[in-house]
Amino acid sequence: MKPMEKGVRRHTGKNALTSCVAVLLATALLLTGCGAQQEKSQSVPATRLTENSANLRDDYYAAVNAGVLNAHKAAGEDGSWNWFWDLTDKAKKDQEDIVKTAAENVAKNGEAVKTEDSSSYRVGELYLMASDQTARDRNGVAELNALMKPVMDAKSVQEMMDALAVLQYRYGFNSLLNTDVYLPDDDPGTNAVRITPLNYVLLVDDLVSSDEEADNKSFFTGDLLKLMKAADQNVSSKDMEDIYRFLKVAAVNSNAGKKAIAQNTDSTDTETSSSDRNAAANKPADLVSEKTMSISDLTKHYSNIRPSEVLGKIFKTQPITVRIEDDGNLDTVNSYLTDGNLQMLKNYAYLVNLLKFAPYLSTDISDIYQVIQKDHSGDEDTDDSESAEGSAEKKATDVEEQVYSLLKWDVARLYCSQNFDETKKAGVENLVNEILAQYQTMLQKEDWLTESTRTKAIEKLKKLKLRIGAPDDIARYLSSWTPDKSRSYLVNVLAISSEASTKKYDSAGKKADRTVWQILPQDCNPCYYPTDNSINIPVAVMFEPYFSVKQTEEQNLGALGTIIGHEITHAFDDLGHLYDADGDYRNWWTKADEAAFEQRTQNIVAYYSSYKTPGVMQQDGAYTLGENIADLGAMHCLTEIVKSRHLSADRFFRAYANSWTSVTNAMTDALVSGMDEHAADKVRVNAVLASNSLFYETYQITSINGMYLAPETRVELW
Repeated sequence: MKPMEKGVRRHTGKNALTSCVAVLLATALLLTGCGAQQEKSQSVPATRLTENSANLRDDYYAAVNAGVLNAHKAAGEDGSWNWFWDLTDKAKKDQEDIVKTAAENVAKNGEAVKTEDSSSYRVGELYLMASDQTARDRNGVAELNALMKPVMDAKSVQEMMDALAVLQYRYGFNSLLNTDVYLPDDDPGTNAVRITPLNYVLLVDDLVSSDEEADNKSFFTGDLLKLMKAADQNVSSKDMEDIYRFLKVAAVNSNAGKKAIAQNTDSTDTETSSSDRNAAANKPADLVSEKTMSISDLTKHYSNIRPSEVLGKIFKTQPITVRIEDDGNLDTVNSYLTDGNLQMLKNYAYLVNLLKFAPYLSTDISDIYQVIQKDHSGDEDTDDSESAEGSAEKKATDVEEQVYSLLKWDVARLYCSQNFDETKKAGVENLVNEILAQYQTMLQKEDWLTESTRTKAIEKLKKLKLRIGAPDDIARYLSSWTPDKSRSYLVNVLAISSEASTKKYDSAGKKADRTVWQILPQDCNPCYYPTDNSINIPVAVMFEPYFSVKQTEEQNLGALGTIIGHEITHAFDDLGHLYDADGDYRNWWTKADEAAFEQRTQNIVAYYSSYKTPGVMQQDGAYTLGENIADLGAMHCLTEIVKSRHLSADRFFRAYANSWTSVTNAMTDALVSGMDEHAADKVRVNAVLASNSLFYETYQITSINGMYLAPETRVELW
């Protein structure tokens, strides 16, 4: 997948729960008003070139975005700011309002809502259950303990693992042999079985750090001990420290742990890691990070248990092979799977599942969990107020988030009914079709391609799946869960979880359904999936400044249009071009074309690695290659449309530049530079425009200007 996301919003804390931390990389898109009247001239008079803070010809990004950057300077000091976050927040607020409105409707009209709108009924009933804290307190933790009883009463490690396997299949519980069913990037035709890492509770980097030793230990013997005791578990500080020691040893011996240790102790190793990362950038992630292992080989590693017996309780058909996400500590974990460690293993299993379901339990447990979230998740938005009003407001928001996360597609249906209509759908579809038509023309004109490869590239373009807004058959995604008001909130949550978990595990070994939408309409994440050859443009991005039927054509082309062109180009970037028209990992290029492709991409790597623009650290052209290819391809495609239709190039370029406006602090910049496959936002504007001929024509850029690059140094792939 090639998401458009960019920018770390907030800092992560010193410690972070692996189940809670999400570093969201999100794109910043901003369009400012450039006038309603359409300009036909592509060239701009020199008298219009002066901007408040910088000259368009010297630093286009800074000049166009000066006002916006200054207005949001303070917001950027908290981590980062961009318009994408505003739309992300809007989508979140919309979902919260949908949940509350549904609950009010059900509270007022009861089951009559069911016949009118089953989604509204499910959402409303779940919210009412979640909000009834008295009932949640009355039920306490008894139901979770009843489910965990076979695990906690087990007489052997094998018996414990078998009991956990049953819960893993039915409800998605955590185990010491965690499994997943997914479509591997390098073989996306069949649902494969994967062995995923332990739930380490903390981040692996923190567990292996000697600097964190005291804090980590006190976390286990402090807040986590309180949580376990609130759940009626008879554990001591030593018991919790034993769990911590087990996880630390497992983390140190994991591949991720070994990498973290090397990077923290030797700068040379860090450089090697970066080199390896760049070398692997044009391979499917699965080929880089995972290994395929037979069940017999897995049994050799897990010699203290019978893995086939455990897997047999999860999968209807025993897998022949499994993918291993991190094989570094298999033998280490196995060394702990002995009856001498049975009580520690039970306590660990209970802890990780308590953390998973704590938000749905009684007040005492959920309150301790909130403290853990605040102190160890690194969420700087956590309410520091000690007031009852502030605490109640936070809990209400948590309940709403629980509901729209559990019933995501039901909420999606209600979200679309409010935010997606035929006019908006038609407008975006017309935009997509125009860009696709221009892209086909581009491919036909690529003189460096042989006819064989060109034909297959056009075939791939024509077979591109267009997932615009929301699925027409959204009903297939809705939950079939029926609210049971006679049972507790947790039991109803488990019923919803069971629906998803059993469906997932039952799909193992079966042919993949590549018509399924993999993102939600309310997700602000336009993206391309190479494994099913699809571009996904969700409803959540179909708002100003991205897109509006009220905006000028240039504004829509410069914002959402360049996003669409970017995602289409991912089908032909350094990774996407390795997949065929159906999404299979298969080489369809001639050797000559592959060599020409490689040469052109190396030129792009060199271009971005050496590109300099004021205020931005040096870029890693190899690591950001795929996104840079997509940016360049989108700009080439969209400027051809602007020229052919005699639209205002000035308004188009301004819209594009504004779409990447962002404000970040130094810490965020440093974090992003090491983990984000996108170039810095300013580079995404200036470097792309500095390689585009229409940009030079529009603003009369010459060799005396800062935006100028000699023709022989400019690059493009498509």
